[in-house]
Amino acid sequence: MPAKFLEKSKLVGEKCVKEAGAESDFLEHLFPWNYPKTEAYEKSLLCFATTIGLANQDGIFYTEKVHPVFSSSENFEEIKKAFAECNAMRGNSPQDTAFIISECFFDKAPIRLTM
Repeated sequence: MPAKFLEKSKLVGEKCVKEAGAESDFLEHLFPWNYPKTEAYEKSLLCFATTIGLANQDGIFYTEKVHPVFSSSENFEEIKKAFAECNAMRGNSPQDTAFIISECFFDKAPIRLTM
């Protein structure tokens, strides 16, 4: 994961945690994916993904923004396949959509990230 993206992720994550009223350990659960499905975490995730520019306001992730985050991985082709499958999923709200896509992606993609 690019260092600049990681640095920005930490700052945005802290902002979104405060705005959504989520637990302060939000970022510890983001990479690796380890979230309970709660309203506060869903709001934090949508805030994070939209603020950092990875997703739109509907909770759908931008392929052209997500792929570069993982492009240096030796498993990039598998990651792209998992992302395409998961990014087609939809929830009942933008927050739910972002959560469902993220949960699917981190379950299916051959990646393990830490912050």
